[in-house]
Amino acid sequence: MQDYYGSEKTIAAQKHLREMHEDIATNPALSNGGRILNILDLEAVGMDTLAEHARLFGFASVTAVPIAETRQRLLDHFGEAVDISVWLAILGDADSVLPACRAVVERFAMPDGWTLTHLDCPTDSEIDQIATLSLACEVAPAPVYYIRSEVFPHLTSCLWDDTGALVATAAASQRYHPESRFGDAAFAGGVAVSADRRRMGLGQFINAAVLLESHARFGWSRVLEQARADNAASRGMIRACGLREDLDIGTIAVNLTGEFITR
Repeated sequence: MQDYYGSEKTIAAQKHLREMHEDIATNPALSNGGRILNILDLEAVGMDTLAEHARLFGFASVTAVPIAETRQRLLDHFGEAVDISVWLAILGDADSVLPACRAVVERFAMPDGWTLTHLDCPTDSEIDQIATLSLACEVAPAPVYYIRSEVFPHLTSCLWDDTGALVATAAASQRYHPESRFGDAAFAGGVAVSADRRRMGLGQFINAAVLLESHARFGWSRVLEQARADNAASRGMIRACGLREDLDIGTIAVNLTGEFITR
C-alpha cells in the first residue's frame, strides 16, 4: 500500500511536511494540513516567509482570513499570474453544531445491513477504500501517517453498505497548536460519497457523524470546515450541521505547482 497519494510534486510536498512536522507542531502560527502547510497567523509568519514556504512545499495556505484583502496582498507579492485558490472558511461552535448534527443523524434512516464505523487507526484495506472513494470524488486523501493519527488525533468516519463497500466517508483532526487562534478548534472535511449513492443524504449524515464522534473524543469547542464558493452542495451540507458562513472569510492557497489541490 502506498503511503502518499497524488502526483510526484504533491507527494514530494507531503513528504517534506512530514519531515518538518515537529518544527511545524511547535509553532502556533503554523499547522500541518497533511498535503499543504497551513499558516494561521500571517502577521507573525510574514509574507516573505510564506513565499519561502510556498517555494519549498509548492503550496502554502492562509487559514480563515479576510478574502479580498489577503488575496490582493498575495497578488501584490507573487504577481497577477499566480495560481490562487479560495475556500470559504465555515465555522461553528459546539453549542450550535452538536444539536444540529444530532438532528441530522436522527433523521437518517440507516438501510438494513449498513454499518457506521469511526477509525483512528484504519487497516491497510480500510485506508485503501477511503483513498479510492476520496479520489473518485476529487477529494485529495491525506497521507497514511496522518490518517493513522501518528502526529495528532485524527478520526475517519466510514459508512459501509450491506455488501461491505464504503459508500461515504469524512474526517476530523485536532491539528492546531493549543496556543494558536484555533487552539480550541478541530478541522473537519474530506467528505466523499459514492457516485451511485448520491441524493440519499449520505454527505450530510457522514459529516454530522464525524462531528459528533470527534467532539466526543477531542472535546473541541469550535470546528472549521471549508468549501469553495461555487460548491453549493457542500456549503448546504455544512450549514445543515450547524456551522455558519461568512462570505468574506476564507482559506486562501498559493499554488506554485500548477496542479490541482483538492475539491
